[in-house]
Amino acid sequence: MNHPVTGTPLGTASSNDNARKWNTRAVTVAGFKQPQPPSVTISGPTSLGYREVGFWNANVSGGAPPYTYAWRYRYNGAGSWSGVIDTDSQYSRTMLTQDFELKCTVTTSQGVNGEDTHYVNYELLKIAQIPGRFALKQNYPNPFNPTSEIKYELPEASYVTLTIFNAIGQKIRTLTNEWKDAGYYSIFWDGTDEFGNAAASGVYIYRIYAVPNNGESKPFEALRKMTFLK
Repeated sequence: MNHPVTGTPLGTASSNDNARKWNTRAVTVAGFKQPQPPSVTISGPTSLGYREVGFWNANVSGGAPPYTYAWRYRYNGAGSWSGVIDTDSQYSRTMLTQDFELKCTVTTSQGVNGEDTHYVNYELLKIAQIPGRFALKQNYPNPFNPTSEIKYELPEASYVTLTIFNAIGQKIRTLTNEWKDAGYYSIFWDGTDEFGNAAASGVYIYRIYAVPNNGESKPFEALRKMTFLK
């Protein structure tokens, strides 16, 4: 019974026909290329202060997608690795008071693994740079023309929206609408709306709404008044 030979042709072979002459004949060589492992590099912060949130990405090249991801960690770069803590290409974690090491194992569709590790240091000196509570400060100067500074404080990483409304509640301008790390912040309003048009003189309200990243703390909301004079 004849069995077909399958595989990826890798070249040709030559044979001697009864030693009288050389004939080159194409011969299919049965064989398969060994699946290649992926190359994995973890990118992200190498140090964090207390309660700072870090984001790390597993950057993959080579191998056969789609990929699956398995993140693990261990404290102080020693001892056994944890079980799988995340299966996305990006991992986030809040720093407490210990160094830790991350490992991401990436598996290709052919079942071949690649991995990388990443060490993260705890920075004690960063504690003093983290506010103790949420706060929205009074703008300065107030009244103002043409610009005024608004300060706010975040004790933990949060999604922050800072919006300006007129006296009847119409939205005039969104100054901030993005993720922010814990820390002290300031932003300026130049008295213009979303389209760059000058706002009218009068009383305005600015509102902050901050949603903490940890999923446990309640959102912070605060409002203050300011007066724009021309």
